[in-house]
Amino acid sequence: CSTTLSTKRGCSCEHHGECRINNDGTWSCDCSKTGYTGRRCEQLAYHLDLSEIQTFELNTSVQWSEQISDISFRLQALHDENDFLQIRPCSLSLKCDSISFSIHNGLLNVYFYLINLTIEYPFILDKQWHSVHLQRIDTNFLVHIDHHIIKQSVNIINLNLSSLSTIWLIFYGNKQIRIEDLRLYDQPMYSDFFLNNQRTQIKLKHRPWKPLNTVSFEHHQNSFIEIQLQDILCQDCQLDTFYFEFRTREQNGILVFANIQTNNPKL
Repeated sequence: CSTTLSTKRGCSCEHHGECRINNDGTWSCDCSKTGYTGRRCEQLAYHLDLSEIQTFELNTSVQWSEQISDISFRLQALHDENDFLQIRPCSLSLKCDSISFSIHNGLLNVYFYLINLTIEYPFILDKQWHSVHLQRIDTNFLVHIDHHIIKQSVNIINLNLSSLSTIWLIFYGNKQIRIEDLRLYDQPMYSDFFLNNQRTQIKLKHRPWKPLNTVSFEHHQNSFIEIQLQDILCQDCQLDTFYFEFRTREQNGILVFANIQTNNPKL
């Protein structure tokens, strides 16, 4: 839910979702500890296994813009695959530019108009789920994979499209790819959305995902988080950015700080 009330009285979350306050003072549901998604944690979270379907397309009815600026999903892959997902302002029966996703030599490749980006890290074919997030801010095109970011400058491109163009999703079947929690402009594509907007029946598997690396400070006064830096740093690297997310039950929050210690004088 989302409300402009100064209290969370108007926030009602389902399936044990928790109300949280946003930066703008509105309240919304945090579904991260449930197997559900949506504004009120009302929709089953899913993953779509492309190896079990035929190629299909669907019209999201979400407005397309040449400044398309926010696409995110989670990805699990077993093999290199070409064009497993396309995001287009038209259907496959028409010719138009698109954003295409592929995996080459275990690395994610994004083709966006005349931009061809291969993200050198991380290695995708490790049977793990990876978070992918595309953002366009002015003339900068950003691709986030987990916590790694690559930036590419782009020019404003006139596609000469109708103002009524909407976003089409093209999923290519028979690919060793799983996709979950697809969002356009932070608008979730729910499981009901897929099931009600395509002609060929597809199988959506419930994804009871819960975060594994969380710690609660509520019941343990001396709780702490310990991260082995050698697991995330190479020998010749220097620590550039270190961050984490936390949330509290009260609006005023609690004091949280990170104490990073290392014996390496270069860090």
